[in-house]
Amino acid sequence: HILPAIKGQQLTLNRASAFFLLVLASYIGNLLGPLVSSMMMEVVSPWVPFLSAIALVPLGVSTFIFIPETLRKKDNDDDDDDALQDSPSAMGSVISHFWHTLTQLSESFSMLKSPSLTIILFSFVVQMSLFFGKSTFFIQYFSKRFQWTLAKTGYLLSYRGIISVAVLVVILPAISKLLLSPNYRFRFSVAKKDLVLAQFSAVLMMLGYFCIGGPTVPIVFFGIIVATLGDGLSPLCRSLLTAYIDPQHTSRIYVLVGIVEAFGSMYAGPALAAFFTVGMRWKGFWLGLPYFWLAFQCLLVALGLCFVNLRSAIVGKSTQDDERREGLGSREEDEAV
Repeated sequence: HILPAIKGQQLTLNRASAFFLLVLASYIGNLLGPLVSSMMMEVVSPWVPFLSAIALVPLGVSTFIFIPETLRKKDNDDDDDDALQDSPSAMGSVISHFWHTLTQLSESFSMLKSPSLTIILFSFVVQMSLFFGKSTFFIQYFSKRFQWTLAKTGYLLSYRGIISVAVLVVILPAISKLLLSPNYRFRFSVAKKDLVLAQFSAVLMMLGYFCIGGPTVPIVFFGIIVATLGDGLSPLCRSLLTAYIDPQHTSRIYVLVGIVEAFGSMYAGPALAAFFTVGMRWKGFWLGLPYFWLAFQCLLVALGLCFVNLRSAIVGKSTQDDERREGLGSREEDEAV
């Protein structure tokens, strides 16, 4: 619900920044959550942060009612759907809604004709694995391997949260402004800027997760810093998706994103647990096998993004057309002079 609202109400130039802020909100929770819960575990009881989190869930969910929906274009199909939905027959309404959902789902899959769009969607398969690798699974892994208490490991996640905030609030917006600025030689389009930053973010995550699987605490600390510098991968890919679709297809593309993320969540936890079990059996260097697996997935994402073709992007085409028109206009003016 949040993502289509952002897509519909933000201009192209500000869309990546909006996604940065959305991810930042979750990372602020990751910053304060481990810090507060670690303090509660040390001072009171491990049950206190657990029960407090359950109590706060309804409060967070209730904020969804204040989020406006994306404005939709009205056409004859929408009028027909509204007429069906307003039908007095409850069964007819349910059937109509069912077929309408199937139609939207089939139309969503029809957008996968673009290879570049499919590649970008593939990056969301690994998102849940990466999320577990830097949150709940990391606490258990680091505590087990280096004999740290859960409370002490929670403080470590708070340090990672500070770096995440700096990346999303300062570093990525500053680099984005530099790449888009006409005063420098880059002068990237919005889509190209998102693609380049997504590629670098995937590479940083690959190197970072490989180091997190290292044998010593300093190497793990270094890996956490490097991997956190790539935290912009998800919002950058979300912003890049919008370059390949029409504005009225926003909800459809995010249906696909949700399906892909759900598929990734099905294997994320079991795969990490399986690699951790194998690493514990082999011992030594292979104790970091779960994070070598995450690094390998980031490598696949980075390689895939290298094959994304911006020429097939809707935004990229309009940008190139504008540049060509400006170039032709300047040439005509020079010839006239």
